[in-house]
Amino acid sequence: MYEKVGIQEIVDAAAAIQCTKPCTRSNEIESLIVSCQHFGYMIVKTVSGPLADVVLPSLLLSSSLLLTGFTLASFTAASSVLMFSVASFLCGFFQGPAWGACAVLLKQLVASEQFATWWGILSISSNVAGTFGPYLSAALINNYGWRSTFATVSTATMAFAGVSFVTLRLLMQQNKKAKDTASRQHFLDVFTPQFGLVFLSYMLVSTVRGACTDWGSMFLMQSKQRSLVIASSFSSTQEIGGIVGSVAAGYVADMMVSKNSGSIKPRYIISLFLTILQTVGVLAFIFCVDSQSSQMWINFVAFLIGFGMYGAITLFGVLAMEVAPANLAGTSHSMVTLGANLGRVMAGYPLSLIATLLTWHESFLAVLVISLLSVSVLFIGLQYRGLTEKKNI
Repeated sequence: MYEKVGIQEIVDAAAAIQCTKPCTRSNEIESLIVSCQHFGYMIVKTVSGPLADVVLPSLLLSSSLLLTGFTLASFTAASSVLMFSVASFLCGFFQGPAWGACAVLLKQLVASEQFATWWGILSISSNVAGTFGPYLSAALINNYGWRSTFATVSTATMAFAGVSFVTLRLLMQQNKKAKDTASRQHFLDVFTPQFGLVFLSYMLVSTVRGACTDWGSMFLMQSKQRSLVIASSFSSTQEIGGIVGSVAAGYVADMMVSKNSGSIKPRYIISLFLTILQTVGVLAFIFCVDSQSSQMWINFVAFLIGFGMYGAITLFGVLAMEVAPANLAGTSHSMVTLGANLGRVMAGYPLSLIATLLTWHESFLAVLVISLLSVSVLFIGLQYRGLTEKKNI
């Protein structure tokens, strides 16, 4: 995942540099090229889970890397906006299946008692790459030129595709639990009461995430009269809290599962605790932060919010695959991700519309209500034994 996101940042940086050389090319053209990549990635990521359930996941991941490498190489021959846009779209398109394949492979290769820990590590790898990717790509392009950078990265990616395929096949053969085979179960088997609980919880927490990451800085600057520097610090600290929360939540959940004979109920309990933590953070952000608050206090609130919501999101990703039949884990995860995407949409225009009609304070009061709903959904779900007592499969 780190290499995938790192490649994405290099593509973005190089595309922008190439487009800014001719004076006739505007920012709109640069945005078009970059948007084509995101659009291609979004299309395939939606179906990457079901695809990983019907195609060998090791082959799918290796093919994704190989085709991404070929697409990166094609950038060196591009000379027009159309060629750059097509190459950028294909780059995102071929990257898309990798996430679903990674999810299925991790589910098959890692013991249930360690699954959440490794899932948390996999999840934060994209944050790490997103942090360092722009600096790495800028350094490489400035020192060696964008064409040389593309050629080097594309060669390395294609070489790694071969290494990953051989390595994963060997791991599959050695691991009796792993079955690198296609699904034999029906798509509708995914839709269970357990799935509904995870779907709804994931959607609500993702709405809070979208609000805090997209609009938290705006709320600080417009409603709390804080500077851009403090607002940026809030966003960065929130991501740091997310990194720590994802790993910590996975590790603690695995430890509790191993002590409870493989029951996944502890994952729900920890998810409930994390959503409560998230709600406390949002409550403090609204009512306990003002124009006189210290930066340390604001950063603490940001860390609390990030820790709670990203930790819960990590466990929802794990639960999505654990409540589904073993050969439909990728499908289940993709379906739950749709709920998360819906939550991000709800956190976009609707919240900004509330802020336009009223203020950002009222918008974040709505976020607080949504966060309380996520706590209520998990609490009610825990009262029904059939929803949370399912064993790992």
